[in-house]
Amino acid sequence: MTDHAHRHNLMADLQNILPRRRFLLLAGAGLPALAACTAGSPTGGTVAAAGSDGCVIWPEETNGPYPADGTNSANGSLANVLIESGIVRQNMVPSFAGLSGQAAGVPMRLRLRLVDSTNACAGLSGYAVYVWHCDAAGRYSVYNLPEQNYLRAVGVADSDGVVTFDTIYPGCYRGRAPHIHFEVYPSLEKASAFANRVLCSQIAFPDAVSKKIYEGVSDYADSIVPLSNISIATDGIFADNTAAQIRAQTATMNGTVATDFQADLTVGIDPDAKPVSMPGGPDGFPSGMRGPPPDGFPPGPPPGK
Repeated sequence: MTDHAHRHNLMADLQNILPRRRFLLLAGAGLPALAACTAGSPTGGTVAAAGSDGCVIWPEETNGPYPADGTNSANGSLANVLIESGIVRQNMVPSFAGLSGQAAGVPMRLRLRLVDSTNACAGLSGYAVYVWHCDAAGRYSVYNLPEQNYLRAVGVADSDGVVTFDTIYPGCYRGRAPHIHFEVYPSLEKASAFANRVLCSQIAFPDAVSKKIYEGVSDYADSIVPLSNISIATDGIFADNTAAQIRAQTATMNGTVATDFQADLTVGIDPDAKPVSMPGGPDGFPSGMRGPPPDGFPPGPPPGK
């Protein structure tokens, strides 16, 4: 695909993004107990999980073994959803570009505000954000699930630097606390090559919220045991960051699971900084990672980031 065709597809996608829509009420096991629980506290109450450090500059993190951003392969082919028509969207729950399927789980609105940490926390309008994460069972589309590409999307920050995605609460797998990956690019047109990023980082979620959701909703049954063996404090990616960085990276959860569950974060960026992280590795196998290898991958060092 030519660069021109890629730009055309992205801009066409952007023009067709649907306006904000509310999620349907979650049905199924665990809803009664969760519906009465505020998003950030298992017992109800107000949330103050993160964001108290204003626009602290976020740390650069690995994009891990499952980015589908053109830096590695999945099932024998280069994985890059950034060149696919349909990737620019707010609702990242269904698959796109001719694939069918939808991720099951607790609906969640993810709201990121991109700010310039070197310029009085000014909003960074027009920046593009690529977001991806695992499903409720800890599996990644394209890699573990080659017939799906859900839970991946690109959004563009508005005049206040805000970009919003409709997704599900992420699951958990061995070796990692629940998290969401994202890459920030200076514009939509540059959001097709990992080298153009101004930041690659990860979002954490309050341990207590994850525990409550996993134990209360059957879709997350496979995430219960992995979560019991790890926390944000012991996670290998987050643990080496400063306390202020970890607070900034941990989502502030608002609303209720049954109606308007939302994760809010302020992402501090130095637009002039040169990213230092390297891609996760060929075929999704960065060295030293932990966790189960994705389906269809040859034997080797197991990934988990």
